[in-house]
Amino acid sequence: MWYFFDAGGPMMYPLLICSILTVAYAIERSFHFLRAGKSPDAPQTIHDLIEKNEFDKALQVAEISPGPVSAVLEQGLLHAGNKKELIEEEITLKGTKELKRLNKHLHLIELISRIAPLMGLLERFSVWSTHSSSLPSQTALLIHQCLPVEYGRR
Repeated sequence: MWYFFDAGGPMMYPLLICSILTVAYAIERSFHFLRAGKSPDAPQTIHDLIEKNEFDKALQVAEISPGPVSAVLEQGLLHAGNKKELIEEEITLKGTKELKRLNKHLHLIELISRIAPLMGLLERFSVWSTHSSSLPSQTALLIHQCLPVEYGRR
């Protein structure tokens, strides 16, 4: 494996950093999403308690339950009895905050997934361009050797 890393040239170090960051962010997001969906029955329990007019118990369940749905329901229960517009505004604000929390770092994973292949191609073509003064048959051989590596066919 070290042979491929060494043969990749200096662009392999930024690619390695990109890979490490992607794995770290993916693990962090996985833990976050697992925690967010830890108690999938909590929203139904809260809804049942509201139907029974047990608002205090519903609020307690919402407070101890992890996840974005429980947090939004908790916000609604905290403002129960207020004007409808105020409740809607508070729920919307809390929902927006929860969505931002769920989407944290996803844009970085997307960015890395878009630039990493381009960095690999840049390295391959920089190697190719240093040898472009050679014979056309040798240039064709270099292209043949470089491109399959980028697409995982080697």
